[in-house]
Parts: sequence; C-alpha cells; structure tokens
Amino acid sequence: MNSHKKWISLILAMSVAITMTACGKKAPPKTTEASKPTTTQVSENPADKIMDGAVLTYTKQSFPKTYAQWGADGVARINKLMPKAALLAASSPRCDKVVQVDLSPSRSIPKKEAVFFVNCNNRQQLYFSEHELK
Repeated sequence: MNSHKKWISLILAMSVAITMTACGKKAPPKTTEASKPTTTQVSENPADKIMDGAVLTYTKQSFPKTYAQWGADGVARINKLMPKAALLAASSPRCDKVVQVDLSPSRSIPKKEAVFFVNCNNRQQLYFSEHELK
C-alpha cells in the first residue's frame, strides 16, 4: 500500500511538470530580500495631489458678500487657511486628488470660525475647521 502512495505521488509530480512544460510556464523564481518589491519606493508629495486652480483667493472684488461678512482680517485668515485645508485633504487616503477648496457658508460662523470643504476627484468631500488647520 505504501508503494502505491509513492507511485501516485510520483505520477502527480510528473503530470504537473509535464503540464507546466507544455504550457510554457516556469516555476516562479525564488525571491530574495533584494528582489522583493517594496511598497514605499515612491513617496507621493501631497502638494502634487492638488489640481491647479483648486484653491481660490478671496478678494473684495470677486467675493463682495464674503468680504462684507468676514471683513479684511477674516478674508486674510480664509486665504491663509485654504491652502492648508487642501494639503490636509491631499494627505488623506480618502482623497485621491483635490479639485476644489472653498469656505462652507453653512458651517462657518463669520468673523469667528471658518470651516472649509474640500472636494476630491473621487467624489469625497472633506471638512476642516479653522482650529483643525492652525
């Protein structure tokens, strides 16, 4: 009985070898530490994930209502924080590419707390408060 198992094992091994040879496939090469692919070979800069034009600059002429509500100092804070919101979103694995950054009028409190929304190419929308960005 034991010799039958040896013969069956030998026949199976030969069948696999013949099949692989007939299909033109080779056994996978042995991998060494040097040949293993690494997942950290390319580190992506978050700034590269921000589309041109995604971050607006608020001016009195282009956003008169916002300027009236927030004043010159508030608009200066908004303009300073929007690029930070874009970078924070671009650093998130949830966002593939930042396409728009803007002030959230429904979540912000004029002259007190700015809240920004960031739209990503993969349809994710992230929100960041002024306190999170400082």
